[in-house]
Order: sequence, then C-alpha cells, then structure tokens
Amino acid sequence: MRTKTIAVVYAFGAASPVQISRAADGLADIVFVTDTRDEHSASVTSILRDLCVDLVDLAETDHESAVRRLRSRVDGITTFSERCITLTSRLAADLGLPYHDERTARLLTDKHLQRTALNAALPVATPTRVVRCLDDLAEAAESVGFPLVLKPLSGTAGAFTYRCDTYDVLHETVRRLLRDRRGQDGPSWVAEALLRPGRHPGGAWLADYVSVESLIRDGEVHHFAVTDKLPLAPPFRETGMVSPSALTGERQREVRALTSAALRALGVTHGVTHTEVKLTPDGPRVIEVNGRLGGRVGRLIDRVSDLDPVRLAIENALGGALLTASPVFSGAAVVYGVLPPSRRVKVGAVPTAKTLRRIEEVWKVDRMAGVEEVLDWEQGSGQRVCDVWAETGDLTAVPALLDRLEGAVSAAVSFEPV
Repeated sequence: MRTKTIAVVYAFGAASPVQISRAADGLADIVFVTDTRDEHSASVTSILRDLCVDLVDLAETDHESAVRRLRSRVDGITTFSERCITLTSRLAADLGLPYHDERTARLLTDKHLQRTALNAALPVATPTRVVRCLDDLAEAAESVGFPLVLKPLSGTAGAFTYRCDTYDVLHETVRRLLRDRRGQDGPSWVAEALLRPGRHPGGAWLADYVSVESLIRDGEVHHFAVTDKLPLAPPFRETGMVSPSALTGERQREVRALTSAALRALGVTHGVTHTEVKLTPDGPRVIEVNGRLGGRVGRLIDRVSDLDPVRLAIENALGGALLTASPVFSGAAVVYGVLPPSRRVKVGAVPTAKTLRRIEEVWKVDRMAGVEEVLDWEQGSGQRVCDVWAETGDLTAVPALLDRLEGAVSAAVSFEPV
C-alpha cells in the first residue's frame, strides 16, 4: 500500500516541526509548505527539510506553481498555525481537499465577523463593533458599553489586547496604537463587551474559562477534550493550562454543547478546532473559536493520555477513521508559563532547566528568552521566559505542584526596566 502524504502549511503555531514529524511517523510522509520571508520559518528551514519528503517555499514559488507541485502527491492538508488558516483554505480548495472553506476560514480569522455570526445563532449576544479610527470610538462605546475588551481584528495569544473601563482609557489606547502603529497592519480592532467574570468550580487556582478541543468530519462533531486554564496575567495573557479538566461531567456537557452550536454557526465541517469558553455567573459563553489545534494542547494531552491530538489532526486530514472515544487519562499534566510583568522589561536572570528539573514532576523546560532579551508584554503570551512542563498522578496534587513551581521560578527569574 502506498504511503500517504500530508501537506502541512507551517508557520509559528501550536505544534513544532518535531512534534508534527513524530505524530506522522508510520502514518504519512510530510510535505511542509512554508514561507521563508517569515523570520521564524526561515530560522527552522533546515529542520523542516530534514523532517519532510519535500518543502514548498512560497518565497521561491507562486501559488499556482505550488498547487501544481502538490496536486499529484498529497492526500490531505492541514495547518497548526493561526496565521496559515486562510492560505491553507485556499490551497485545499485548489487541490480539492477537505478543510475549512473560504467563508468559514474568514469567520475563524476575523474576530468581528465571527462574533457577529455567533450573536446571530447563540441565545445570548455579546455586543461588538469594529474600530478603525478615533471617529469610531463614540459609536463603539455607546453600543458596546464598559468595561470592554479592545483586540486586533485578527490575532493570537492575547497580543495587543486591552481592557478599557472608561471612554478616556479607550480613546488613549487607540490613539497610542494608531500613533505607534502597533498591533495591526490595517489598522483595525474589535471592541467587545467584557464577559462577566466567574469562577471555576475546581477552585481558585484555575481560571474562569476553559477550552474545548474538537474534531469535525463531514459536519459531525466530536469533542475529544476539555482543558482547564491557569489564571491570566494582566490583562489577558495566558499563563498555562491543565489536563484533564476538573469540571464535572455535567459542566463539561454544557460547554461541549455550546461549542457544538458555535461550530455550526461558523459552518465548520472539517478539521480540528480550539474553542475558548468563559464560565460566567450566567452560564458558559463563547470567547472565541480558533480553527486549529490549541497552542500547547497537543503535548499536554499526549503526555497523560492515550491520545496524540497532533496525530489526530493529521489522521482527520487524511480521511482516517473518525475518533469516537474520549482519551483515557493516566494522570494530570500542567504547563506553567513564565511571563514578564505588564511593562516592557529586559530579562535579568532566568531559571536554568537543571534548577527546575529538581522538582521531580517536571519533565521538560522550554527556554524562550535569555538574559538581556527585551520582552514586550503588549505582544501577549508569546513573550515568555520559558514553559515548564510537569505531571502528577492526579489533579488533586496539581495546586501544591504549582506552588512549588512558582516558588522555584520566583527565586530564579528577575527583570530590569528598559
């Protein structure tokens, strides 16, 4: 039997080249499609070439040539990067392969259009307005109200996302963004009503929102996991996550049902999605739907269950058997991200992997920033010093583990003003 081939459109995102390669092992050969005009993609080009049977570099070939090169050899296509969803949709359409269609891809990557579609379909609407200039602010403030969230029309990782409690704060924030040309090439932002804060029934050590990881095939939806989050760093920067979820079965059914309704509203019929859901006092509310596997989710679930979500996404793209069973967990895993304070800083000291590995539950430390490197909190949770990955026998041991991680990090990391 011929080995199948998967086209993976690659940029910085949820799964690394090595993760993707390991997940595809014994399942499919990989053709990476990337653009080395992007700094990150250029930095990992040699790794990509080592892990695939072919690399299509869009910096060296046009779209039509890329399609001709792929047409005769690939059996499926996917991406793990938010910024590649639109490109992957276009390639899939030209290749006749299943993926998000053009309309759905646009709804998944344009936060205002997505919220408008969700408002039309879900029982409770969240007011939203597009902001392109200072003249838009009065209407946005009147229709959305305060407090509100201001975020890029298209973006990830909480980058350039702000809480505005008054008109003066909103005005000054947009004025500064326009002046400094930060956050958007456009520029365009979305002003949305801030969802009411709630609490996670699992305890105050968890954030008041979760994510639902879903696989969709021919319109059939299977939610394969619910993932808990650690409390956000101000204003909306994700610090970490925990798997499996501490939500009861009934609460998980609520968020899964809401996610199914959201996916139907956006026309998602094929792929893997990551939906963030707020646990408000009035019930679960959709924060946003992402048209790819959630960042760091794949490694987290794979570590303590019998399911590799990255492999699942590849199998789905290739038309393999549809997953019908939920993963079986053998323990609990946590990823703890070390973020800078809410100001622009230079890294003064960082914890060594050796120091953090002294905590017996820690199995991996990913270094992302070094001494003297400048970190900009406005660029969101992607600006991290490191990620610490750890696992325990069950969820009840996670709060104490987090206390030890926080203590070890606090003693070893420092920041200096810029």
